Amino acid sequence: MGDVIGWLKDEHKQELEDASAETTLIRLLGGSTGRNMSLVWALNDYVPADGGPPLMMRYAARPDLDASTRDVARGLAEARLEVYRVGATLPGLWVE
Repeated sequence: MGDVIGWLKDEHKQELEDASAETTLIRLLGGSTGRNMSLVWALNDYVPADGGPPLMMRYAARPDLDASTRDVARGLAEARLEVYRVGATLPGLWVE
């Protein structure tokens, strides 16, 4: 995950910030669990503004990954738990 986090900060900082803005209450109310839930959602379920694939799918598609890392990343990207999908938001008030 350290490599994924570093890549996000270098290549997708704005997308990560946009995703985080949609999970503010989860992060505030859930402590470390909330922060982790927010990150998992940002990686697997958040649809970036450019309409492209989720961030974990983009990470898995990197040509510089070794085969085992790519397999793990693809497995994570394809694990469609949809536990943290945002159904609705009202800025400044709630995330459903």
